[in-house]
Amino acid sequence: MSYENGYSLKITGDLGNIKSLHCQKCETSTLDGKFCKECGTKLEKTTVPIKETDVMLEFCKTKHVDSLLNEDGSTNQLGSGNYIESDLLKFSKKYPKALFILDIVWEDDFCSLPSRHFFQNGKRQCGGATIVFEEFDKNKLK
Repeated sequence: MSYENGYSLKITGDLGNIKSLHCQKCETSTLDGKFCKECGTKLEKTTVPIKETDVMLEFCKTKHVDSLLNEDGSTNQLGSGNYIESDLLKFSKKYPKALFILDIVWEDDFCSLPSRHFFQNGKRQCGGATIVFEEFDKNKLK
């Protein structure tokens, strides 16, 4: 029996702020240096919101995730993903106010089952999908 599961991840909520150095003239930010590399203006200390894209990239670089997810959170390749949930439990503690939404399509030799998992501050809520079949309609026969 082979497992070829598909994963996608979304990140929402408050990711916090990071200390940064900002150039008023160029409107650029950096984490190090005293002067702007573009124009030479002295940098000012500031805080900026952490971007969802930066957090996604950071998570996608973790050992067990790098091949399963693209940098935008979409499926990169199918796989067993044995550690992705435990990795996300740990990783979510780093951003305790953020909500991580992991969608999984579980595949085996017989069927596909979608599920959605919510992670926040080291805790998880799991939920399966409800599938509703439409009723038979003789007029739709082709």
